[in-house]
Amino acid sequence: MLFVWANGEVGVGDIFRVLYHGLPLDMSMSGYLSAVPALLLIASCWLKPKFLSLFFSIYFTIILLLVAVTGIADIMLYPFWGYHFDSSVFLYLKNPQGVFASASAREAVLGLVGFVVFFALSYLGYRFLIRMQLLRLEVPKSIIKTNITLVLLMTLLFLPIRGGITVSTMNVGKAYFSDDKFLNHAAVNPQFNLMYSLSKTEDFGSQYQFFEKGEASLIFDSINFQPDCDSIPLLLTTDRPNIIFCILESFSANVASDSIVTPNIHRLAKEGISFPNFYANSFRTDRGLVSILSGYPAHPTVAIMKYPQKTQTLPSIPAQLKRNGYKNLSFYYGGDVDFANMRSFLIGACGINDIVSDKDFPLVKRLTKWGVPAQYMTKIG
Repeated sequence: MLFVWANGEVGVGDIFRVLYHGLPLDMSMSGYLSAVPALLLIASCWLKPKFLSLFFSIYFTIILLLVAVTGIADIMLYPFWGYHFDSSVFLYLKNPQGVFASASAREAVLGLVGFVVFFALSYLGYRFLIRMQLLRLEVPKSIIKTNITLVLLMTLLFLPIRGGITVSTMNVGKAYFSDDKFLNHAAVNPQFNLMYSLSKTEDFGSQYQFFEKGEASLIFDSINFQPDCDSIPLLLTTDRPNIIFCILESFSANVASDSIVTPNIHRLAKEGISFPNFYANSFRTDRGLVSILSGYPAHPTVAIMKYPQKTQTLPSIPAQLKRNGYKNLSFYYGGDVDFANMRSFLIGACGINDIVSDKDFPLVKRLTKWGVPAQYMTKIG
């Protein structure tokens, strides 16, 4: 980030925005790495300081080595890969030189020097800021009270690790905030990104390959719409209409077509253009939303929305509208927009930055764990 700033490609304000929006992921990763030291600290009531110091030294040496390796590797590989160092690197274990094939000898040397300096400074910080304090520990007067206090403090690590107590858990998309893909990536903690990608690693290719490629292509070509002429009938009375998607979850088409049960929806269908032959594209929000806005078929066992690296490459209706002059794109959602990486999809794939979610409403209106009821949402349009 600093190298890009030095070249004048981003401003000072962008750096502070990156640090601010990336802080939750940094805190979450710190919480994960602090769990083992917290357990050891609880055990310190029965361990001698020298033994405790030895355990801490081994743990921090391993962790700092991993942090240094992933951090420097991420810096080296990002310009070539265009995304953070993640679990895909393990595909190259049989050919490790392929990982850094694009890096020059100069870059490799700088990377090695950076790794040594990063690890050395981090380890010196541990030796003088943490280890010295460990050697000064004494057996407390009340072991029980001390242990209870330490256990209670350890449970507080749950908050940064999970990212709060709402329905969404900490995910990479929580750091997304900008139209600039690089700024979003810069806000993502590389170690958290690697850990997150490892938890999402699956062999999807073997799950959905039912036909031979040639046969699959023939079937797809037969159902792919190909107009008989080079023109499209004009269905609207204006060249630039105000476009509003009303996405209703678990809503029946039979109900929507009933003029008595849903008179307003029925009226809109009559006044506008209605497509009555659409079918449900999934059973979950994270699948259905991508199907509607990006035309991406929902997978039965996984949601692509949870993979920001992939969703940022998807086409989308909002992004296409933005390229055609629609500037004021907004998304209104009564729930937690960080659920299932929704924020990264809306910003990265759709180009929507004006997002209104449950946090924009007073606490008294968040009546369920899923956020704000529909009657309040209809008053903000």
